[in-house]
Amino acid sequence: MIGHQAQQEQMMEAVRSNRVAHGYCFEGPEAVGKKKMAFNFAMDLLCQQEESRCGLCHSCQMFAAGNHPDFHMYEPEGKSIKREQAERAIHELQIRSYEGGYKIFLFDDADKLTASAQNALLKSLEEPPPQTVIILVTANPQGLLPTIRSRVQAIRFYPVEEQELVDALQKRGVEADTATKLARLSEGRPGHAISLLESKEFQALQEAAEQALSYLLSTQSLQIVPFLALFEKRKGEADAILNDFLNFFRDVLVMQTTRDDKRILNPARRIQVKETARRVSESAIYGIIEQIIQTKDQLRRNLNLTVGLQQMFRIIQEEISGNDRRHTL
Repeated sequence: MIGHQAQQEQMMEAVRSNRVAHGYCFEGPEAVGKKKMAFNFAMDLLCQQEESRCGLCHSCQMFAAGNHPDFHMYEPEGKSIKREQAERAIHELQIRSYEGGYKIFLFDDADKLTASAQNALLKSLEEPPPQTVIILVTANPQGLLPTIRSRVQAIRFYPVEEQELVDALQKRGVEADTATKLARLSEGRPGHAISLLESKEFQALQEAAEQALSYLLSTQSLQIVPFLALFEKRKGEADAILNDFLNFFRDVLVMQTTRDDKRILNPARRIQVKETARRVSESAIYGIIEQIIQTKDQLRRNLNLTVGLQQMFRIIQEEISGNDRRHTL
């Protein structure tokens, strides 16, 4: 578990003191660690040893294998968690614990419970059977009915501090600059940082973006064909490549306005960022950013991507080369 020390201690204290609520709502941004915490809490409650989540007892082993009979998880089927799923949970609620302890019911993306499903669960939250815990996990607590929210204890999760996430990634063997980049790109969400780290597509995308940026920042005349071939090859990822361009020029702007290289999103590009900040005017960078945003909008609206890219590349190269010429005068 990365981060959320206060929340971890709160849940562990509830187990230690035997003051476990019958309903919880774990709420916070996507991929911040809510579901991981819910799993750890459930494992703590179901563990057969005095030391929570021992990992060795029969209960912990069943949980780790994904077949504990007293742990039930419900996720959206299609776009929602339907009333039929809630009714299955209600039926299970009435059945005695197989292992003689707690029964845990976890609803992931709980805001996707239909109104009728939430109303069906309401009575169980009002009058739960003994040693039954319902955990709602959601990035959108406003999607839950007020009557539901009033009957569960809210546990709020926030983005993890950058350095804490960087340290955790480095302990996994990630190089320092890469760990910093992932922490910033993920905006403090450990699950997102790890998914980026493990994504071959993300690594390939980063290489493609680096190649494109090296062309754009070169002092040579723009060769449009390699650019278009690159985007044609990775058309489905064009928006993500454009986001990478935005991040780079945003770093240039940050460097120009603050002179603080510690705020650069991707430390591995620190030299490129500083050099571009020196070469290109602040007003030109604003113009480049605006053009990239316009190209992203064209992509979103399924307009002619080739024409949009040609215009974007031409403007970026003109801004950069034009500033270079002015520096030499």
